[in-house]
Amino acid sequence: MSEEENVDQPTVRIAHAGRYGTVDLFQLEQFEAWLREGLPSEYREFLVECNGGVPEPAGFDGGSVDCFLALHDRVWDSETPGGHQARPLSMVAYEWTDLESDRPDIPIGQDTGGRWITLVLTGGDRGAVWLVDLDSDEEPMMLAPDFRTFLNSLR
Repeated sequence: MSEEENVDQPTVRIAHAGRYGTVDLFQLEQFEAWLREGLPSEYREFLVECNGGVPEPAGFDGGSVDCFLALHDRVWDSETPGGHQARPLSMVAYEWTDLESDRPDIPIGQDTGGRWITLVLTGGDRGAVWLVDLDSDEEPMMLAPDFRTFLNSLR
């Protein structure tokens, strides 16, 4: 494989990929219909291949990824084994849109400081990955223009 062909391949390993099962494509299509927006292709492919997990390495400027959320329908509460890492992506997205209905993004993971790693679904920044802290006055920070670039930037 040439260097050019390898550019798009993430350099990270995803630990605990598929911990909550593989993605049910019907459930994924229902989630996208609820969002009224198809997921950016790089992130959709990630869900199908890994369905959440913990990247290794996980560091980025200003933080470290704790987990990427998985799309699953298991019952979750604060006592569920796996803690916040077990929270279903759809549940977090529903809660997010109830609280932050004017935002163009949805959470797809968290960093080790409890901030949200989000994915922009609409507008000129569609596909961009952001770091958002709803509990502070800190401005959201763009981490990468797309999910693949974000994965490739982790160290």
